[in-house]
Amino acid sequence: MENIKIGYIGLGCRGKDLLENIVLAQKEQVVAVCDIYEDRAREGAKVVEAAGQPTPFVSTNYKDIIANEEVNTIIIATAWESHVEIALAAMYAGKAVAMEVGGAYSLEDCYKLVDAYEKTKTPFMFLENCCFGRRELMVLNMVEQGVLGEIVHCVGGYQHDLRDEIAFGKENRHYRLRNYLSRNCENYPTHDLGPIARILNINHGNRMLTLSSFASKSAGLHEFIMQNKTDGYYVKAKLDEATGVYYVTDHVADKKDATRFVPTAKDGKGKILIKGLEDDEYTVTEIKTADGYTLLKKGISVVISRKDASTSRKSKG
Repeated sequence: MENIKIGYIGLGCRGKDLLENIVLAQKEQVVAVCDIYEDRAREGAKVVEAAGQPTPFVSTNYKDIIANEEVNTIIIATAWESHVEIALAAMYAGKAVAMEVGGAYSLEDCYKLVDAYEKTKTPFMFLENCCFGRRELMVLNMVEQGVLGEIVHCVGGYQHDLRDEIAFGKENRHYRLRNYLSRNCENYPTHDLGPIARILNINHGNRMLTLSSFASKSAGLHEFIMQNKTDGYYVKAKLDEATGVYYVTDHVADKKDATRFVPTAKDGKGKILIKGLEDDEYTVTEIKTADGYTLLKKGISVVISRKDASTSRKSKG
């Protein structure tokens, strides 16, 4: 394919990096850019201009990019959920497609892509970069040279720390958050499965017969959020009736779901015993008091810091 003119769709963190450091670095022509967030789309246009190319057509609707007569190639780097929808529209419009991972959400999606290619013969490339990583290609070469003997078992995983990116997805407008909230699975399987499939010659003389998937609860991610994303949240705890101690179980965003703590200490001195609070600054608000006492008008700020083994408190308006 000659005289490639790219319509680039999706300009979040991954999309912008791919645009700037791969596509434009290779002097490819980018004639149109798109993102559902207008600021990202405009920033993408500036990146194209900074690379010495003419100002591209800008839109927040991917359909405008596909309909653009100047565009003959579509690169998709959007949120995972929209990959197949955009790819199918582009292929049936006769535009070559390069689609980022994770790709399909179901076997039905996979068959839709295959069906679209067989009907249109439009070039399609799945952009699984790990199939072309230096270490992955090294291992593949060793396998093909017989250095490792007969391969009977492979292990892989999507194993790098993205807890911050997931936990703050709402603030950063990142699609990972909603996927991890609604899908308890391997959300990004092709980074490991792609290189392994090449090693095992999947669809090149070998094939998968069965596929099983297992998942555990997201205990590590939950703990990270509890420790690192507490501002603006309320504490939820469970009372141990036998000991009179409250144990923190969660942080909640809605005040009505927060725990109302009452004194439970056995010494009768009006103490509230809470275990499990992370290092942070908390505001204690009195919402009811005993007869004959005046309700506090100001909250009490309590700072917990294990670093210097100290706890301080002060009144807070």
